[in-house]
Amino acid sequence: MIWALGGIYQRAGATDQSVWQLTPYRVQIAVAGDAAIGSPEAAEAFRSALQTQLETVVGALWQLTVAPAPPALQWPAVDSMETLTAEGLLKPDEKADKIIVLTVTEEGCTLRVAARELDVRTRRFGPVIAKTVWQRGKLRDAATDAVLEAFAPLAMIDGADLKKGTVVLRLKAAALPPRDPNLVFVRPGTYFQPILRYNDRDGNPLKIEPLPWTIFETESVSPEQVACKLYTGLRAPPIVRRRGRMEQLALGVRPSTAASTLELRARAEPKPPLAGYEIYEQGSSPKDLKLLGRTDPRGRFVIPPGKASLRLLMVKNGQRPLSKPLPLVRGLEPELSIEIPSDDARLQAEGVVIGLVDELIDIVGRRKVLAARIKIAMKNNDWQKARQFLRELRNLPDGQRFLYRLADEKKRLSSRDRMLQKQIDELFNELQKNIVKYLSPEEIDALEIQLEEAQASKKK
Repeated sequence: MIWALGGIYQRAGATDQSVWQLTPYRVQIAVAGDAAIGSPEAAEAFRSALQTQLETVVGALWQLTVAPAPPALQWPAVDSMETLTAEGLLKPDEKADKIIVLTVTEEGCTLRVAARELDVRTRRFGPVIAKTVWQRGKLRDAATDAVLEAFAPLAMIDGADLKKGTVVLRLKAAALPPRDPNLVFVRPGTYFQPILRYNDRDGNPLKIEPLPWTIFETESVSPEQVACKLYTGLRAPPIVRRRGRMEQLALGVRPSTAASTLELRARAEPKPPLAGYEIYEQGSSPKDLKLLGRTDPRGRFVIPPGKASLRLLMVKNGQRPLSKPLPLVRGLEPELSIEIPSDDARLQAEGVVIGLVDELIDIVGRRKVLAARIKIAMKNNDWQKARQFLRELRNLPDGQRFLYRLADEKKRLSSRDRMLQKQIDELFNELQKNIVKYLSPEEIDALEIQLEEAQASKKK
């Protein structure tokens, strides 16, 4: 059951939340690289020692299993953790919440321990966490540290206030504190990525997708909830109401030192790449913008890692922002893309309007000068001069001529993007109002009537 008020929503179902918060993570650790560890007996002893140490630290928070990686996984995992796939790790009847692949390899005189987590519910891999060991006696401790760093907490989105920019999360197993009180997986500053999971009637996933350009930053943590600040580049992120069998989840993410590549494409078909668009980083205030660079001919720009963990990017073409600030956790996604209105037509329209406005101002000024001269000539009874100035006034470009030009330019600069076309229409409509207002023929007609009447009265 859901009830909403003023953009805020809450979900009923305390029992479900209690089960979620009282259910431990089912964690499977698959160890690859027995050859680097030593003999089969040494490898078995290492796995047993690792499980004992992790259970001592984590306690009831995890239901833990440490086992050898399947033969099909041994060499791929040792060769490159980056090549792992969810399909290669998941079994048809998979019951785990987390699968953490742990590899041990020899690198010269040292051992390298690497861990990478797959969150089963969201099908998302975490980064590779690697540790270097100089002594075999330290292998278990290094493996424990790598596993704990690789672990990503999972939460349900339980409430949101889009106006205030806040989100409430319910952490899985939040009511089961770790045995080591110093072990903290979520603290202020922890980032979460929202992920939408669409299920069939049996609870199997039909589609799982991260919510683009949306990040939660933890502000406070309690056993009952995690209060977060919402950063989103979307106008209306779909997290304010539940839709059918859609699960609204949030997975903990960590910044890295990797760069990310941003690709810009036009929103309207055929969605060409947008080259030469400016990428800014927002600082402490919306006006504090630093130019990072421009997109290349393929519409791509490599975002350097930077110092801040959370970065807010702004896309501009000319002086106009083309998007809301886009949140980006440093190094989270190697490839990012966004479709925005191609602003080229609006910029051309703006240039045309500026040119026509300059002409309009010049003509309005000349009209006022000639009108003043007509009145002076009338005052001096110089009817010939007055009529000469009136002819010059009538020969100036009139409003109708301007409106024809405006209609031609408006037709030439049309856009398939509805929002962009609306902006172009607003530019032209504003100029059209000023043309009608300042180039009205009634002012000239009134002057001619005054001239006729003044000359006729003098003849009498």
